[in-house]
Amino acid sequence: MRALILSIVFAIAPVLDAANLQIAYPFNDNMVIQRNCKVPVKGTGAANSKVHITFNGQEVTGISDQSGKWLIYLAPMKAGGPFTMEIKNEKQKRIFKNIMVGDVWFLSGQSNMQYPVKKFKDAREWLKDAGYSNIRLCNMGQGSKRNIAPCWEKCSSATAKEFSALGFLFGREIYKDKKIPLGLLCTAYDGSIIARWISHDALMKIPLEKKKWEKFKKELPEKREAFAKYRAELKRRKSLSKDAVKKLPKLKYVGLPYRQQSNLYNATIKPILPFAVKGFIWYQGESDGMFSMGIKYKDYLEALITSWRKEFGSVNAPFIIVQLANYGKLRGWPEIREAQRLVAKKLPLTALAVTIDLGEKEHIHPNNKLDLAKRVALCARNLAYKENILYQGPTLQSIRSDSGKLIISFSNIDGGLSGIANGSKTSVFDSFLIAGNNKRYFPANAEIKNGKIIVWNARVSNPRYVRYAYSQNPQGTLLYNGKGLPASPFEAKID
Repeated sequence: MRALILSIVFAIAPVLDAANLQIAYPFNDNMVIQRNCKVPVKGTGAANSKVHITFNGQEVTGISDQSGKWLIYLAPMKAGGPFTMEIKNEKQKRIFKNIMVGDVWFLSGQSNMQYPVKKFKDAREWLKDAGYSNIRLCNMGQGSKRNIAPCWEKCSSATAKEFSALGFLFGREIYKDKKIPLGLLCTAYDGSIIARWISHDALMKIPLEKKKWEKFKKELPEKREAFAKYRAELKRRKSLSKDAVKKLPKLKYVGLPYRQQSNLYNATIKPILPFAVKGFIWYQGESDGMFSMGIKYKDYLEALITSWRKEFGSVNAPFIIVQLANYGKLRGWPEIREAQRLVAKKLPLTALAVTIDLGEKEHIHPNNKLDLAKRVALCARNLAYKENILYQGPTLQSIRSDSGKLIISFSNIDGGLSGIANGSKTSVFDSFLIAGNNKRYFPANAEIKNGKIIVWNARVSNPRYVRYAYSQNPQGTLLYNGKGLPASPFEAKID
């Protein structure tokens, strides 16, 4: 919470001293600016004054508004650097050095995105290959006490160990393949629910959130009054003797009315907007599953993706969703995984990095971030870098019924379908369930035939629904394609 408050203070500081020339974060030395698109640069200063930017052969001028705010766009640029940026008005000048032009990836979510390299048992091995001066890392303050003001640093073993493990490993995969300067901008907060990352306007398009907001507004005057009375009584009791206080009934605590919704968005996302990026990586949902969000998570994730693309000014930016891994200690994750799958299927330029085989029964922060980073990188190479590669596991395409059996078709099955259990190939499938119209599920027999999965159970004469790996921590045979990429868990009905 302290980091959150400091982020808010930093974000509004330029407005409080509007006469001084201030550049909105995360602009700083060592940063990466997005290539091949218009680049917004914004800040505050004296009202109605000219602001001049010199950068990489460009000279651009804008004028601040009556409140001192200004927004200037640089023309698209090719990858390169290092460059120096000079920003000045009539009275002041700011200089930022060692700026690269390349690709910027925005990373967000909760603790599985936040956790730094140093917290994982493979950290020493990962950090042997961390010296990439053209990869720049920026922690935006959430979960990092050392970074109040966002700070861009060259990637090294010393800086990478403090950065998101998934972010660092993903960036290394992409940089080694593309050799283009890479900026990794991370803001993640442990235990956060998705509603905290979505703007108020976007949340109001979700009926459930609109209902919650109307209820909050209606109850607010009464709650404020109760809080004021509590504070007054607390003050009164402090003036009494200890003996007098002991004779009084216990004072029930009354807190200040407060909403978590949108608070992380307001603290860390809104202040930087608009901001040009190559794409987004989102690893979150654990807390929403724990709080029984269920399939409703789909509405929130869709709202987040759609609104972020618009607000960042990168409407065609790829969005990669990391699906929740297998884990044995909580409930509610199968429905979150299904919501993630459905959103990835629905929205354009959106991919799902499946992790159902990378988790650990006892640990909510699985150690195998390297294979996860490689899968996320495959998604990025296809969506963002337009490589014609297989980047997904078997993807549910259609389901039909035939003589009491369900025939399930998949796309992305290059190299064929196979089952793997305990690291070995097997023809025995025990991860499917089927149900009739009553949705009472029974374990299903399953086999691969002509590139399809056939499932049945003699107790279900007219199957209509099927589930695959639809549990908190699936233990049975998992489905893969020939490239070793797993299928997403799913729940579906016949077409």
